[in-house]
Amino acid sequence: MRDALEAGESFRPRRVTRLDAYADRWLDDLYTAAEAGRISKQTYNTYEGTWRNHLAAAFGSLPLAAIDAGIIRRYTAAKQAEGLAPVTINNSLTPLSAMLTDAVDEGLIVTNAARQPRRARHGGSRRGALYVAVKRAAPKFLEPAEARALLAVTPESHRAMVLAALTTGFRRGELLGLRWEDIRWADRRIELRGQLQRREYVGCKCGSEREVVLYSGLARALGKHRQAEGYVFTDANGEPWTDQGPERAFLRAAYDAAGLRQPGRMWHALRHTYASALANGGVRRDVVERLMGHAGKGTTSIYTHLFREAFDGVEEALAAAFELRPGAPSRSPHAEAPDASDEALPSTA
Repeated sequence: MRDALEAGESFRPRRVTRLDAYADRWLDDLYTAAEAGRISKQTYNTYEGTWRNHLAAAFGSLPLAAIDAGIIRRYTAAKQAEGLAPVTINNSLTPLSAMLTDAVDEGLIVTNAARQPRRARHGGSRRGALYVAVKRAAPKFLEPAEARALLAVTPESHRAMVLAALTTGFRRGELLGLRWEDIRWADRRIELRGQLQRREYVGCKCGSEREVVLYSGLARALGKHRQAEGYVFTDANGEPWTDQGPERAFLRAAYDAAGLRQPGRMWHALRHTYASALANGGVRRDVVERLMGHAGKGTTSIYTHLFREAFDGVEEALAAAFELRPGAPSRSPHAEAPDASDEALPSTA
């Protein structure tokens, strides 16, 4: 007010807007974006459900400017008392932060109290006071011998899909949405441009479209079924897979047959196995992050083809981890059954 008056401007007080009124409009805009394909429909469903189940009761009646760090701390404490997991509590603040960020852009409030602040130099962090501390477990992955064992017992009709997960690091939806048009056979590259969610082709998570190396063993496996277009992996009826379809159809049984303990997120374990194989093969960390879709998000990821020399060693690292060699065990050391012969994985691995 003082700055406006000193500048000779007429002061116009900001109108008071309650969060519930703002959220209604914000979610409508988000729904329109999902319908237009600019964001995932799953993202809309998650945000809308979080608002309805958690945020509306705690923050809905408050003016936007009244939502401060103290109110957010009380919210997280109350959710902890209800028994919610720390990750769930922190994730529930994501749509709140998104709303407040847009409200700042619209000039309705000055700052976003839910935004994750940067860590202080002295080692402390204001974030710890707002968000619940989360003890993150190390990512689950398979040892090379375990990965080869899983490949050996996977039915031939689905083995290429498991091999693709191990040698591309794609998320489940990205794997299900892989199209023949994305494969550049001559260049030995895959240009990932989208993913499949509930049998609908949408953009990749967080704009992580990227280019990855097409491993030679995967090229041989897919080359037998090469087509001009369409989805690379389909169900028994030739239709796109549902999100949980592959787990029910073959992956759970394959984990059991290989004598492996099933992780909670089986495809995600294969994704981390890919990262582990590259790291063990000496591939630079920044390259691994780019191939995984962690770095180079958005526009910059489109230009990964300009850094071909950075992909040196990827083929060798994958071959060392997943290609069966004479004398190499093809079953998990935890399995009771005898080792399978090398013929179990002819030229596809």
